[in-house]
This record gives sequence, structure tokens and C-alpha cells, in this order.
Amino acid sequence: MRVILIIGSVFLLARAWQIDVVSLTMQDNLSTRLIRGALSAVVIGLVADFVWSVV
Repeated sequence: MRVILIIGSVFLLARAWQIDVVSLTMQDNLSTRLIRGALSAVVIGLVADFVWSVV
């Protein structure tokens, strides 16, 4: 259940920040790399928080 919430929150943040996920996979310039890295950092933070609360 929490995994679904984590994935949903990442897509919600991407939508709130008006990030087109499809264009991120097609382009590979500096700004898309930074955005992709920021989204990855959010996912890592959410997963780490989940693991921390489980343990």
C-alpha cells in the first residue's frame, strides 16, 4: 500500500511542477537530467522514510 502511495506522490509532484514525464524519457539535456535527478532524490527520500518507519 505504501509503495502505491510513494509512486502516486512522485507522479503528483511531477504534475504539480508541470513536468512531462514522457518528454523526460525522450530528451537528454542538462535541465532534464537535473529534473530527473531531483525526482529520483524525492523517491529515494520517500523510500528511506518508509524503511525508517518500518524498522
